[in-house]
Amino acid sequence: MTDKAHRHEIKESPEVGDISVRNIPIESADERGTTYNLGEWSLMERKEGTVSADHEHEDAESLVLIDGRIELTIGDNTQLVEQMAEINIPGNFYHKIIALTDIKLLKKRTPTDGIEPDKDRQVQPPLP
Repeated sequence: MTDKAHRHEIKESPEVGDISVRNIPIESADERGTTYNLGEWSLMERKEGTVSADHEHEDAESLVLIDGRIELTIGDNTQLVEQMAEINIPGNFYHKIIALTDIKLLKKRTPTDGIEPDKDRQVQPPLP
């Protein structure tokens, strides 16, 4: 490949006005960790030993465990899940997530977000 041909394949650097950087707003923060609002998705950082969900709701839920290990209960089924796993929870199914390590979890936002029961905010003692 000649230098001239190579130059045509390289995309020019964007102009300064084309680059957009924004701080991601905190949606909520409590003893369990912090949730960031990414628009259609939320990024949830949870501390080891904390419990999230522990409820059911009408809407299906999609999650991606980016980092860490969790104990996931959906209905009567409990299993260990490791990082880089996609989790799909049907609507009207009881579900609970226990962080076995510090975790990072992406959650697709649903119409019921923001109106979950108070028990969703409880913190459990770390697991032995």
